[in-house]
Amino acid sequence: MSNHLVITLAQINPTVGDISANTNLLKNALKEGEKSGADLVIAGELSISGYPPEDLVLKPYFIDRIESAVNELAHLTKNSTTGLLFGTPWRIEKKLYN
Repeated sequence: MSNHLVITLAQINPTVGDISANTNLLKNALKEGEKSGADLVIAGELSISGYPPEDLVLKPYFIDRIESAVNELAHLTKNSTTGLLFGTPWRIEKKLYN
């Protein structure tokens, strides 16, 4: 076991509203991090929704799609030794958080 943490910063350019493409960018960043031996890949704020999402975050279907993408990414990291950290709008009890 190592006594250090290897962090990779994912420099991606997400597109506002294109959840599928942005999720693929994060998947690729995770794969690159795994290949390079990173313990953690960190992406920026609003990586899935793109910045600035403006009124898109007020549409329930948009938040539903974000939640599905987060679940998909979480599933990918389940059996990986590399974690993935990113900021995204999140709904808890009908309230939105970033």
